[in-house]
Amino acid sequence: MKKFLKYLNLFVCMQMLMCLASCSLEQELMGRSDGVISFDAGIAGTRASLLTAVPDNFKVYAYDESGNAVISGEVFTKSGTIWTSSTEHLWPKTGNLTFYAYYPYEDATTVSFDTTNKQLAYQPASGDKQADVIFATKTLSRPANSGPVPLTFSHPLSACSVSAKLASDATNTTVKITKVQICNVSPNATLPFSGSATSSGTAVSYQIGMASSPVTLSSSSATLLTANNGYLLLAPQTTTAWTATSALSNSYVALTGKVKVNSVYLVGSATADGTWYVPLAASFGVGKKDAISLVFGMKHEDGARTFGYDKYGYQLAINTKNYPIPTAVDLGLGVKWASCNLGASEPEEYGKYYAWAGTTGYASSESHDFSWENTPYCTDASNYSSSSSWGKYNSDDAKLEPADDAATVNLGGSWRMPTHDEWKDLYNKCTWTWTSQNGINGYKVSASNGNWIFLPAAGYRSGTSSYDVGSYGNCWSSQVYSDGVYYAWRVGFYSGYRSPDNYDYRYRGFSVRPVYGPREPMPEAVDLGLSVKWASFNLGASKPEEYGKYYAWADTKGYTSSESHDFSWANTPYCTNTSNVSSSSSWSKYNSGDAKLESTDDAATVNLGGTWRMPTHDEWQELSSKCTWTSTSQNGVNGYKVSASNGNYIFLPAAGYRLGTSSYGVGSDGYCWSSLVLSSSVDYAWHVGFGSGNHNPDGYSGRCSGFSVRPVCP
Repeated sequence: MKKFLKYLNLFVCMQMLMCLASCSLEQELMGRSDGVISFDAGIAGTRASLLTAVPDNFKVYAYDESGNAVISGEVFTKSGTIWTSSTEHLWPKTGNLTFYAYYPYEDATTVSFDTTNKQLAYQPASGDKQADVIFATKTLSRPANSGPVPLTFSHPLSACSVSAKLASDATNTTVKITKVQICNVSPNATLPFSGSATSSGTAVSYQIGMASSPVTLSSSSATLLTANNGYLLLAPQTTTAWTATSALSNSYVALTGKVKVNSVYLVGSATADGTWYVPLAASFGVGKKDAISLVFGMKHEDGARTFGYDKYGYQLAINTKNYPIPTAVDLGLGVKWASCNLGASEPEEYGKYYAWAGTTGYASSESHDFSWENTPYCTDASNYSSSSSWGKYNSDDAKLEPADDAATVNLGGSWRMPTHDEWKDLYNKCTWTWTSQNGINGYKVSASNGNWIFLPAAGYRSGTSSYDVGSYGNCWSSQVYSDGVYYAWRVGFYSGYRSPDNYDYRYRGFSVRPVYGPREPMPEAVDLGLSVKWASFNLGASKPEEYGKYYAWADTKGYTSSESHDFSWANTPYCTNTSNVSSSSSWSKYNSGDAKLESTDDAATVNLGGTWRMPTHDEWQELSSKCTWTSTSQNGVNGYKVSASNGNYIFLPAAGYRLGTSSYGVGSDGYCWSSLVLSSSVDYAWHVGFGSGNHNPDGYSGRCSGFSVRPVCP
């Protein structure tokens, strides 16, 4: 019996030893409690607004050296100072593991892990789905004592904020902002755990979370518009800015609110917000806190203060005269109409009264004699019906030049007086309702898009008296009447009557209702892959094969082939001595080599507005050297097709040129001005010239020559 117990005890001890040996071997091969994978995590930098510390949970993928998944999307949760998973994952005996951790993970549509390429896909379906992503990666073998894996998380997205302020010398100006949108940015991103991120997806617009609404700017101190939790979390990208030369495109900031300058609303009104736009050229970097800083009311060289653009690319500005700037109202027509008369600050105010071609207006309380003797360009008041009695605008349907346009002179920018046809367009395409606004009689002119303007019955002035105030309204057009140079077209209206086909004596004092828009047809900006974009047709034309108008250098009016004009030194802008034109003393302006046109003398800028201008000599050289010029015919018109490597092209028609009262080379040659005086002689300016089989960007001719203008823009 004792012998049996001895053997039994030996058997039990052997079994226990075998069991212990088995457990030790398993633990050596696979690990147990001291071989469980866990993490110790931190975050690099605190640039983002939402995540400044590692959250309590994040998702992990891990792969061995052969690419086998060891952890497949397991959530690790903070426990004390480390992060563990509900399911234990053990270290292998040998070899490295590569870990990929990220947050957030709850919405797999917005943030997901690509198990093939080992990278994140960021695809927010909307602005409220944006997420401040953090991620980390680490490759290592089992740490000593199987301690936690150290992870350092970082931010792969850009956190974008917006701040704004007024220019330091912008007085009597208030900007009130109720909403800010970042428009036309790429929403999606591919986020590799190492390497460069790439953006993708159809461009979208995001609204920032406002710190408060509205935010009112009244000083030059920068104000943060973005709330602490309102940052935009954007895919890393570099935006291409809207050029503000046409309808909205590319990237820009859209602001909703009001801009009030000198008690006049440039954007919005006392009772309603408006929207304006600022081009956005920005680089949003990986893990960066990027700020968009807006400054309103900046003063340009010409003294104008700018606040941005409307959706058509027209600049919102006020000139040095601090004339009340009306709102440009979109009535769905070819131009936008001012919200009030020139000289008024509210729609129902009468404003000032102007003789035709007069740029100084007079309020009803101001003394002035509206008579033939005081009428601009009338040289013989006793014989005013004769064209010889007028020093300017002495032909039927002659159109006001910018220097004699009351709206242009007093408001600047692209403001001008409406043409006869534009008054007819307003008459035919809008609904006119006789009404009273704040006790003032007039017509409410309503468009199909719901917008409207109010034309007050301001009456008129003749001699030193006022007539029909409160019952009759009159507004000038920009054109002489078609059958009598002493008349000009006007619109007239009273209760039950309105007509755009009225005309009256040029000496009378009528209202001016400005319009906002180009003086000439607006071309497309063609991208030829060069430093500037080129207009799709000549200035004064409406399609590529039309010749357009002919301009002396520094002239902004231009003349069509059918319009009479003497292109001579006597009619050349700034030439003061026609007998010695080669001397710099014979020029009051642009009297040095390579002098460049100012915006007020640039035909493209004056007539198209925005950032359109005449090309420089270097830009013509660039077009010549980097594009293919092919002599051809388009719709029966000879010229050059200028083609870029990107497939885009422009057509330059052989418009010839004008000199004196004659035309030359029409159909065989073409000439287009640059914006620079010749470097060696002030009476010449650079131009491009072309004919069948040749083109030369280094041509130069006398500034009196009538050449074409082909505009460019940034």
